[in-house]
Amino acid sequence: MSDPIGSARKKYRKRVEEAKKKTIGQLKYIELGSMKRGEVIRLRIPIVHLPHIKYGPWTPGVGSGPGKEGDKVFPSEGGAGGRKGGRGVVEAIYEDITIKDLVSWMKNELELETIKPSKRKKEIDKITYPAISKRGSESLLDLDETLYAMVDRQIVAGEMKPGDGLRIKIDEEDLRYRFPKVKYKPSKDALVIYIRDVSQSVTPADLEASYILSFLVDTWLKEFYPKVERVYIAHNDFAWEESEENYYRLQASGGTSFGPAYEILNAMMTGRDYERKTQVKRRIDKGDVDIYLIQMTDGENWDHEVALSRLAKLMPDLTRLCFLETHLYEEEDTKFLTALRNIYSPLVSEGKVRLCTIGKKDDLWKAMREFFGKRG
Repeated sequence: MSDPIGSARKKYRKRVEEAKKKTIGQLKYIELGSMKRGEVIRLRIPIVHLPHIKYGPWTPGVGSGPGKEGDKVFPSEGGAGGRKGGRGVVEAIYEDITIKDLVSWMKNELELETIKPSKRKKEIDKITYPAISKRGSESLLDLDETLYAMVDRQIVAGEMKPGDGLRIKIDEEDLRYRFPKVKYKPSKDALVIYIRDVSQSVTPADLEASYILSFLVDTWLKEFYPKVERVYIAHNDFAWEESEENYYRLQASGGTSFGPAYEILNAMMTGRDYERKTQVKRRIDKGDVDIYLIQMTDGENWDHEVALSRLAKLMPDLTRLCFLETHLYEEEDTKFLTALRNIYSPLVSEGKVRLCTIGKKDDLWKAMREFFGKRG
């Protein structure tokens, strides 16, 4: 027996799924609040026509009640309290997608690469003792197992009879040792350094774009690393480490200098003191993490040579440099971006240095494709 309602429902869900894929590509339909809350992201899908029951051909005026020729078939009902009157046309529906759905979409639609974390130097994760051995170091001697072995030997040799008390006489053959099993950490964790310009020219749109970009970067890297840690560095003419809570709403005055931000990162790697607004001083162990530097700016850099020199010192320790320049006011690349493209041309070809420019928020997908897309 056919099921027309079930068939219509399947067709409708298929249309909704297709609409969801298109909507993800337009960031304006993603609710930012849902990104902050966790595993489910809320989408606003515009104008998906709902299925309706239809019986026979539609004829104007049929079944709409009494009336005379020339009367409106569906007279509008006056709205009240500022709401729309009439029949209440559906402008959008809301659908939830999971982080897993988002990752799958990025992988398929943006053709992002599969990241392979670097191998750690042999670093112990944990040690267990699943077995007992007759040989081992004195520090691993298991007294309980040794006593059990001694009693067994005495019983077999006839040295202990029922009713006899326990006589502690341990021979060398009674000694038992815990047998260690060492588990090493399989791969490095990821450390993402976010550097953002907070100079006077920064707009609310820039703040929103920086939040969305960091969310997308974190989401993608978490698919491949056991742990993703984040560091936030803000700068204008000066630089400092900022807390995550303040980083995305921070806006200051002053100009734009990249050099101080790079110097902060260098200080974290070498253990020197640096300017910070966080409670704990950070020390980056370069051997334990893959370091991703994600930098976003909307303007020209004023300490050109100094910044390039300081960045050059950092490059050997970086897994990847992702530099994003927003062209909301100018269409030409800045002098600094042009210099990066020229100086690091071989690394750009290898994929270690990724450079991107965007003109509006929806172009952040272009940035993700450039930063983590497949090469060659």
